[in-house]
Amino acid sequence: MFLKLVCLVFIGGAWTLEDKTFAHTGSIFCFDFVAKVSTGSNCSVTKDSTKTILFYDSDNHNVTEEPEYLGRVVNATFEGSGSIQFCLQGLTQTDSGTYTNNCSSSSGIPLTVIDLISDVTIEQPFTKPAIAGNNYSLRCTVAPPTANVINISWLFVNNLTQIVENDNFKFRGDKREVFEILDVKQSFMSAHFMCSAISVLGQKKDSQQYSLYIVVKPEVQLNEKTISAVIGQPFFTDCRATGFPSPSVQWTKNNTVVPQIRVSDSYSILVIQNVTSVTNAIYTCLANVSYGSLILQANESFTLQPYGPPNPPTGVRVAVSSSQSAELRWVADMGVNQHYVSAYHVLNRQVFHYNSPESEINGTYYQKLEDLEEGTEYEAFVFARNDAGDSKKVFVKFKTSEQQFFESLAYKYTVFSLSIFVAFSLVVLLTVAILRTVQRSPSICMEKMPETFEMDRVLEKRKVSENTEVKQEKCFENHPDDECSEKPPVKSQHSTTGGDPQAQSLYEDITEDVTIKNIPKMPTKSNSIKKIHSEPVLSKNKKYTDKTVAKRRDPPAEPNDAPLEYSSLRAKSVGPAVYEEMTIDRPSGGKAKVIIKDSDVYANTILSEEFEEDERL
Repeated sequence: MFLKLVCLVFIGGAWTLEDKTFAHTGSIFCFDFVAKVSTGSNCSVTKDSTKTILFYDSDNHNVTEEPEYLGRVVNATFEGSGSIQFCLQGLTQTDSGTYTNNCSSSSGIPLTVIDLISDVTIEQPFTKPAIAGNNYSLRCTVAPPTANVINISWLFVNNLTQIVENDNFKFRGDKREVFEILDVKQSFMSAHFMCSAISVLGQKKDSQQYSLYIVVKPEVQLNEKTISAVIGQPFFTDCRATGFPSPSVQWTKNNTVVPQIRVSDSYSILVIQNVTSVTNAIYTCLANVSYGSLILQANESFTLQPYGPPNPPTGVRVAVSSSQSAELRWVADMGVNQHYVSAYHVLNRQVFHYNSPESEINGTYYQKLEDLEEGTEYEAFVFARNDAGDSKKVFVKFKTSEQQFFESLAYKYTVFSLSIFVAFSLVVLLTVAILRTVQRSPSICMEKMPETFEMDRVLEKRKVSENTEVKQEKCFENHPDDECSEKPPVKSQHSTTGGDPQAQSLYEDITEDVTIKNIPKMPTKSNSIKKIHSEPVLSKNKKYTDKTVAKRRDPPAEPNDAPLEYSSLRAKSVGPAVYEEMTIDRPSGGKAKVIIKDSDVYANTILSEEFEEDERL
């Protein structure tokens, strides 16, 4: 014998889950038992093995129902020996149980009858609303409880998206029926929630949308913790509060409401007509937010410090620092909202000089008095001032010292002038020293060639020597040898310089270190032109003959067949010579030139020629 189960999902409204069969109340459920029994057997179907549903005969198939199930068993049919099919309608939860057939060895058919979901709602588990900054939970409730719900989901109605767990939202319960909001924010007040329940039969039902109501704690806005007020004067201060719903505020003193002006529920002004000398009076601004039985409170307090005119300063003294400045000092009295005023004037004068703000170090105030007159008696005073008035003035007299010479302006100007003079003198001495050093140590290119040579003394000695030689030659021409006192001197190799060592040295220097370029060459000798030229300034190894002397003494005229340039070149020196003046001209941006000037003794001409300077210069 074997058991065969048929689940009529659509017709019977049954649902199978994990080997369990479910049907909702009021529906119909059909059973199908197949069994092999002997002929003539009496079979029965029971629930939970204790309650009989029906009887039937395996041969003639007669069905007898129990009175309790009369009219509920329908559609009974038979197939083969001992097999039966029937349906049970009008199911109730009492029909839940395990159904068996005694003609079968099977354990039976389990059936669970449940209710359909009739309603889904969102409830607040607490009577108080959500408070901003706290955690809050919502519960999804399904009716009836026997609906056998297998899952609950939560959604945002605003965009129909499913809510997932994160830092702001958590779920609790086996079926996620509790939705917890962490750290409720006031912005969540605009959010709308919905929960959806699914039963074991696959039935889905949504709740109505739920708007979360959030209460925001009040916050009192007070300007200061300590406020000062002048004794005998009126005093006003205000208090504002924020929260949701709109909070109400009021001023109290020692838990007693005091006079105030209510501008709105959340804005009130404290009014004190006449401030008394009572110190440290504490006033409190109290704010309340109410929602049903929920009341949230917040408060802020301040201390009122009344004050009158300040006390005068103590320890007023003057420390004279110089002939034109002094320092005024006094000890501060730490009053309320007070500051100090100081002034000074020349004694017996009514013009007062008020000072700039003072400086304070460790409770002692310092005031610098400057631009004073030396050796003058002054009077200074200090007093304290606040909104209530001024204190008594404290006077002190002092006299500036006489100005010392070293502190006077004349001394300072003198030192300054001497400093400038010394600096200028040092510059002049340094310049002179540099110029002398340059003169003593000329550059290499000018070490042996000065720009100008003055040869007057050398030429004078040369002329004296030549005159002596001429006289002796004339004597030997007209007289015997014994009548002349001296014989004509034999010229030495330095006779042209007149024996002067300076001239000889100058001659050697010029011939060694100076090369004058582009000197015109003398014309070629011819038989028709006699040797006539100016006497060289310096000449080596030259002996004068009678013929030469005569020629020098009376120079002939130029021959007719002489070259044209001979007349201009005849007075020019052929070899190295010492001239009266030699100058080196260095024009800017050009090549240096050597200018030579000399007088021809015989021709009475001034020779002036320019030559390019030697590269070594």
